[in-house]
Amino acid sequence: MIVQALDIKDNCKGVFFDGHLMTNDYQQKISEAKYAWKYSGIFEGMSHDFLYILTRGAPLEEFSKEKQQFREVKQILEAHQRASVTAKVEMSENCFYDLLPAGLLSRYFLLRERAMINLLENRNFAEDKQILHKAHILTSRLSRRQILVNSVPRQISYNIFGTKTGRFTNSRTSVPILTMKRDDRGGLSPKNSVFLELDYNAAELRTLLALQGTAQPEEDLHFWNMKNIYSSKMTRDEAKRKIFAWLYNSKLHDKQIEGIYNREHVQSQFWSSGYISTPFGRKIEVERKNSLNYLLQSTTNDIVIENALKISEALKGKRSFVCFTMHDSVVLDFCRSETKLLKDIKGLFMNNRLGRYPCNIAIGKNYGAMRKVKI
Repeated sequence: MIVQALDIKDNCKGVFFDGHLMTNDYQQKISEAKYAWKYSGIFEGMSHDFLYILTRGAPLEEFSKEKQQFREVKQILEAHQRASVTAKVEMSENCFYDLLPAGLLSRYFLLRERAMINLLENRNFAEDKQILHKAHILTSRLSRRQILVNSVPRQISYNIFGTKTGRFTNSRTSVPILTMKRDDRGGLSPKNSVFLELDYNAAELRTLLALQGTAQPEEDLHFWNMKNIYSSKMTRDEAKRKIFAWLYNSKLHDKQIEGIYNREHVQSQFWSSGYISTPFGRKIEVERKNSLNYLLQSTTNDIVIENALKISEALKGKRSFVCFTMHDSVVLDFCRSETKLLKDIKGLFMNNRLGRYPCNIAIGKNYGAMRKVKI
């Protein structure tokens, strides 16, 4: 059986299950189902497989054998929604589904269910199922949170299929946090006391060390490189620029760097026949010259996803919450009264399946005025 959640804010909850719309007493029944369409809070504590992952971001109607009917019903529902907006129906007090003819709604969800059955018959979950499951849950939770943009409540939503490496992109209606100019970040403010950002130190370099089996230096990695690879006269910024220029240009060779960072060995382990296979089960088509870039970016991204979800779980029932992710960092909307949680949160972020990555922590009353702190 497949469960579809009717989940629009607190006043509009229910499920479509076994051919019926149910708005109460459904928890026991849906716990018996193996599949659900997308994550919802009503599935907390259950172990459904989310079929949205199988679509790889394609619209569900593409998997329907009744595409014309699917589109027609969808258009009618959208027309009802536009009419509700025009009529200025207060949706905070009414459930949109209650405003629709029951027969229309059942027909819509039955068409969706049949499309999902067809999807299941034609696609299998791949080795990246676990990390996509986590990415879907994380981004679903983030999209339900609000951030203040110039004092106006807005939402951040992500597309987990927006790039080949698994890095998120923002959806069209989202606050464009991933592409926002630095000058505009000052307009972002938290609902609690401060933003708190956890950011890995030299994340992709540390992933390279982890994949080749080398222990992580505890200090700032660029300072460590200055002492162990370069002349002490070189500045940190110069050392950083030099090593990243080498890292992602396979034509550049440097015996000093290659005595510590063995990119050739790592490439040979994870790239074969035009694909890289990451520790998180992703299989990504890529030419060998770009394979290390893809491997390190994808693996580091998935470390962030996995640990952001762990932090989200740890903050259940708290005022603080994960607000958004920004490439290699996680940003919390943090309540100062919960400062005692910081040590555990930092530990959750630093420790990952490849080892322990030191991180930097910054706080600020807006996202444009973050300053580093020691914890």
